[in-house]
Amino acid sequence: MASDDIEQSFKALLKGVADLLKPFGFSKSGTTFRRMSSGNAALISAQRSQFSSNDTIRFTFNIAVVSGRLLREEGPDITKAGVMYAHLSERIGEFLIEPTDKWWELKAASDPAALLTDLAKPLELAAQFLINHADDAKLIALWESGQSPGLTDGQRRRFLQELKAG
Repeated sequence: MASDDIEQSFKALLKGVADLLKPFGFSKSGTTFRRMSSGNAALISAQRSQFSSNDTIRFTFNIAVVSGRLLREEGPDITKAGVMYAHLSERIGEFLIEPTDKWWELKAASDPAALLTDLAKPLELAAQFLINHADDAKLIALWESGQSPGLTDGQRRRFLQELKAG
């Protein structure tokens, strides 16, 4: 478990992320930032690495859209659905100038504000991407183009069929 100082720094970083995402309509709950739109949830969720330690928190952000219409009966309410229920998903690193699966490190000596500066542009791009894909019509258009970030082709075809039928 990370030290209390590191935990406080991580909380401060997440507060900064919340402030950054608020103008895009996202609200914070724990380590997830959610924006409801057309019965769907757009999510940006911090993921801590299993390789975090007492003096370092390694983290990245997962982004996702969960379609309320596609969410299975056994799934949670759309207002509580997490990235594990995603019908579109990416990692924040896809929004870097050179896309990569990027993990950031927060250490005792780290300045959360400096990390937030590094995260600001990809978070803003991710928020805009989610907003642009957060309704079922846009998911249909994306899937009809053959793209399906975070899904297999079989899932893409099944979800496309379900949304078009309903």
